[in-house]
Amino acid sequence: MVPKLYIIEASPPARAVIVTAAAVGVQLDIIVVEMDYLYTDEFLKLNPQHTIPLLIDEDKIICDSHVIVTYLIKKYAKDDLLYPSSLSKRVLVDQRLYYDASIMFPILKKAFDGFRSKKFKEIPSDIKITAIEVYDIFEKHLTKTEWLAGDHITVADISCYMSIKSLNVLIPYDSKKYAKIALWAKKLNDVPYLSADEPYFKIFIEYHKMVTS
Repeated sequence: MVPKLYIIEASPPARAVIVTAAAVGVQLDIIVVEMDYLYTDEFLKLNPQHTIPLLIDEDKIICDSHVIVTYLIKKYAKDDLLYPSSLSKRVLVDQRLYYDASIMFPILKKAFDGFRSKKFKEIPSDIKITAIEVYDIFEKHLTKTEWLAGDHITVADISCYMSIKSLNVLIPYDSKKYAKIALWAKKLNDVPYLSADEPYFKIFIEYHKMVTS
């Protein structure tokens, strides 16, 4: 049975799952929903947190993109390159994933939701400051290694790229000041399975234009 993935098309975490699925070669039954659906009784029975993405695989219901991507890799990948089995290597991947979950995506969401809810028309300085801190930290990470968690691409790069790529639409980074981020992003953009994100990223850009107009 093909795993079902509930998404909102523009969502960076949902896009991370779609790209990861493409990377490991697993087909998903993608179910596109609107924001209002997340608060229906039908969806709340699946996920009381009313968040997406949400994966249903056989009898398992899995929430949070960072959990979903590691699950897909452990179950379907032919090797452990994207999510190392070595504890010393995997812990660094986990650090980057948790940073995305706790700092990076939340600031992106805060900025995007502010526009969507008409709370503000311009991004407040506190959000901009946090975004710059994110870019600063990422630039330092990429000074040590070519990729976020070592010498090859991992799921940390995939998840964080979805957030960085989207945050850059709202709060653009200076590609000269953050040259390593710019190079990292270019290399990721050249990875074949990252093309799975292209139609969804276009939707994100269009949605951003709509909520900021």
